[in-house]
Amino acid sequence: IVERKKEIGYEHIFDFKATADNSEEEATYDSKHFRMLIDGAPGVGKTTLCRKFCKDWGAGQILKQFSLVWLLNLREERIAKAKSLDDLFQHDDEDLLREIVQHMKKTRGEDNLMVCDGFDELSRKERTQRSLFLDIIRGKVLPNCSVIVSSRPYASQMLQQMKSITHHVEIVGFTEKQIKECIRQNITDKPKAEELIQQLKQRLDILSLCYTPLNAAIMLYVYKQEKHTLPTTLTQLYTLY
Repeated sequence: IVERKKEIGYEHIFDFKATADNSEEEATYDSKHFRMLIDGAPGVGKTTLCRKFCKDWGAGQILKQFSLVWLLNLREERIAKAKSLDDLFQHDDEDLLREIVQHMKKTRGEDNLMVCDGFDELSRKERTQRSLFLDIIRGKVLPNCSVIVSSRPYASQMLQQMKSITHHVEIVGFTEKQIKECIRQNITDKPKAEELIQQLKQRLDILSLCYTPLNAAIMLYVYKQEKHTLPTTLTQLYTLY
């Protein structure tokens, strides 16, 4: 992960003081009011990261400054087409939901974090013209609410130019060490796991794909399905999957 051209791990994404370039920049950071753009290539783990944020918040491990964290999947048509906050949220207890939304409006989103996953899934019109999500990202709606928005790079370029975006994090995928860890975690037969690691040193075509987590998962699936054998070509890898 790269944040402000610095390599950081998951544990430091929200450590704004540690990633500041200088004391003046550090003084401008507010852990309760930020708008973070997360981008990366397809399959690199943007959705997984957004879900992990919410899971770890629920477990009381991170983002403890927020009383509510909302995960919004922009791939869902109902969410993507929302015109107001009342359209955006759903809950079995409609009275409770109405009360929460009214409180959000009254406090302008204070103590809330909105995680908007998949900005690139919105239509071009929704990404470039006025829409609810652009208004939220710009701070025109719920200005006191913090926002995390994930996107593929082709759609994130416009977001990078927004003055409201305080942090830009790029997910760059696995390191070679993490690829080895992934193999050892997913193949319970330890000798086979080490054998695969050695094979990949000779199969740089397949190894190069594994820096993207989704491709690593595909490789492991095919390897196990083919009785611990790597396909001979990349075409065969995807065909077998």
